[in-house]
Amino acid sequence: MTSSDDLLYLIRTTPEVDLLLRSSFGFDIHRKHYGEGFRLASGVPLEVIAGESAGGAYFLCAERSPAGGVRELRRGGRSARR
Repeated sequence: MTSSDDLLYLIRTTPEVDLLLRSSFGFDIHRKHYGEGFRLASGVPLEVIAGESAGGAYFLCAERSPAGGVRELRRGGRSARR
């Protein structure tokens, strides 16, 4: 599990944190139906992690590994490059 997974789990399982993020920043983790197939110019995929109150979305972007490469994640039984 990555630190972003831990943070997203905390948001999903703590109603007070979820409410604070929705009311203060429009960050709604329960509304992440924005589309698929978004990628950075480098080709690394972006993952929609939350909807935004004006209709936009929040994305989980790529992280570099200490060696300078792109880290890979396993999400929902499939591998996603980060």
